[in-house]
Amino acid sequence: MKKEFINPPNLYDYHKINCSYATKVDNTLYIVGMVAYDKDGNLIGKGDMETQTKQCFENLKALLEYVGGSLKDVVKINIYADIKKEGDALQEEYWKIRKVRKTYFPEDVPATGCIVKSLAAKDLLVEIEAIAVLDS
Repeated sequence: MKKEFINPPNLYDYHKINCSYATKVDNTLYIVGMVAYDKDGNLIGKGDMETQTKQCFENLKALLEYVGGSLKDVVKINIYADIKKEGDALQEEYWKIRKVRKTYFPEDVPATGCIVKSLAAKDLLVEIEAIAVLDS
C-alpha cells in the first residue's frame, strides 16, 4: 500500500493547520475538512454561511484539480456546520449549505452527512471533508 501526503501550494499553508490536506492511498483520497480560508489565510465570508460554504467547495475543487481529479471523483462528504440558531432559523442555514452544494454537484450528489456543532475557530461556520476515488 502506497501512501502519499498531498499539500497543494495554492491552498492555505498546511504547516499552519498541522496536518496534510489529503492522504492518498492507492487511488483513494482522504481529504481534511476544508474551511473558508483563502490561500493567504484570510477568512472569506465572515458571518455568511453561503459564502463560507462556497469557499470550502472551491478549496476542495482546487485540491482535487491539483492531483488531477475533479469533484466528480468525490464519493463521500461530511459537512460540519456551526449554527447557533434553533428551529426554522437553523433549517434556513442548513438549506443555504445545500443550495451551494447543489451548484457544485448539480446531478449526482455524493453520500453526505451533516453535523451541527462548534468548530475549531471562532468565525468558521462550515467545514467540509471528503473522500474521493480517482481514476487510476
